[in-house]
Amino acid sequence: MTRRLSTLFVLVLATLVLSSGANLMAGGGASMTPQQMEEAGIDNGVAPPSPVQTKAAARVTGKVLLIPDSTADIVAMFSPQDGSYLGDLINGVGLFSTPINAVQGPDGNIYVSDQVKDSVYVYDIAGTLLYTYADGTDGLDNIRGIDWFGGHLFVTSGNDYVAEFSAPHTRLPDFIADGSDPFDIHFLPDGRSLMSDIGGSLTVDGIRLYFAGGAFDKVLFTPQFPEQIADDSLLPGEFLESAFTDKTISDFDIAGTVNQVTPLSTNGRGVYRLGNGNLLQANGAGVQELAPGTGTVITQIKTGSGWRYIEEVMLSAWTDLGNALPGVLGAPVLTGDGALSAGNTVTLTLTNALPNTTAFLVVGAVNLSLPFYGGIIVPYPTLIVGLPTGAAGSITLPALYPAGVPAGIPIYVQYWIVDASGPEGYTASNGITATTE
Repeated sequence: MTRRLSTLFVLVLATLVLSSGANLMAGGGASMTPQQMEEAGIDNGVAPPSPVQTKAAARVTGKVLLIPDSTADIVAMFSPQDGSYLGDLINGVGLFSTPINAVQGPDGNIYVSDQVKDSVYVYDIAGTLLYTYADGTDGLDNIRGIDWFGGHLFVTSGNDYVAEFSAPHTRLPDFIADGSDPFDIHFLPDGRSLMSDIGGSLTVDGIRLYFAGGAFDKVLFTPQFPEQIADDSLLPGEFLESAFTDKTISDFDIAGTVNQVTPLSTNGRGVYRLGNGNLLQANGAGVQELAPGTGTVITQIKTGSGWRYIEEVMLSAWTDLGNALPGVLGAPVLTGDGALSAGNTVTLTLTNALPNTTAFLVVGAVNLSLPFYGGIIVPYPTLIVGLPTGAAGSITLPALYPAGVPAGIPIYVQYWIVDASGPEGYTASNGITATTE
């Protein structure tokens, strides 16, 4: 039965895509100290030739680490388990000047801060530029680390403030403006925040703790020229900080207790705790896997002088479009896994549907999103296939995606389920979409 459904899934998608495809195809800083150059966003030292940037052979999905390279003007992907290089996600040549931080927003898109361009650029998870979220027209200048909390974007600036945005080009009163010189901000789940301060007009270098709402609480400890602050991925409640001047990575807790200090061979910038327990550092020496405590280089993963902050993101080939229609059991849930490229395993999974009934798989290449049986039908129904939900109220359709399908075609998928508890005898899953590659 599973093999028959998988074959059906491939036929549904391949037939739709092929037919749709046919229709679609009718300054310099020599006199500055390294600290001054870093503060201004100028790569210090003599930069090596920019490495040849490489796209991954197949689209990378799942959890990855993103690190901007301000020499090559790209954002590269690395494994959160062992730090291995996975390819480049974003090519910002001609747009970027000094990209610092690439974080994932609540909408799933990637937000990249550029220190010298005074801008935050927005990319989708395939690495396509969408728009500029904020820039100098919003009063931004010399920006560094960024973070999201409560649907708002927070942007650190060398002009001694942390700006807050509620929407693109919608700047609110500054979240923090207390004379500190922030290089990064990192929010805790309860709304408190940690800030790396490189010594502003009224402060000294250190890691500062703020209450929810932005009021200052206390200085936790005082590394010199601290840059990125990150959660310790293997030690809940502990954090990592990388210091430029001190050339160290510190593992600390919210009380300010430093539990371990790892020496670095050069100035610190980005840091992450890998799944294998080692540290990943990004700085003027490249991207390296280090032994905690000793700083011994285990693997030189990338070279180059422009590597910056390290952020964990989730790259999914499928986007959730919402518009589920719930019944007595709640809303049926549809998820997709795997990119629509030749040789990939692609899986559609329906859960929380009414057991032992019929669910209609609706597939189309156009986002219709019109009222239908008390809900919203997302795909234009090019193909509809009825499938049994079984005793578990679920359907899983795995399949090996075929070769020869044209790229660049959006696919929209949704289930409509025969269910008397729906407003007009049907419930519906959320719609999802992916694009053929």
